[in-house]
Amino acid sequence: MAYRIDSATNNPIINEFGTAALGQGKATVLNKGQISLDGANATGIYVKNNNTTATRATAVGTNDTTGVITLAGNSSTGMSGDKATLENKGTININGQKSVGMFAKNSSDLKK
Repeated sequence: MAYRIDSATNNPIINEFGTAALGQGKATVLNKGQISLDGANATGIYVKNNNTTATRATAVGTNDTTGVITLAGNSSTGMSGDKATLENKGTININGQKSVGMFAKNSSDLKK
């Protein structure tokens, strides 16, 4: 998530560290190792951009060249993005039924 969620209001906490703090409202997830999931409805990498003023370029999820995501459960997703950029440079193994390697919504961008 680009911003932490306030548990009382369920709203993003914007400029939590002041307006001059760098890097707020951005999220980066990088996998260079192994993610192994065997449960149903599992997601290996999930990136959600809840920064209303930013673009999908400020929330990025990458499965790097050495990254391996393995899904054994049914109805699972290797990488999922919501108003984000997802890039798979590595391997996504799908062993379950009704599962997908990459899923994007809300103007997300998928790259290989």
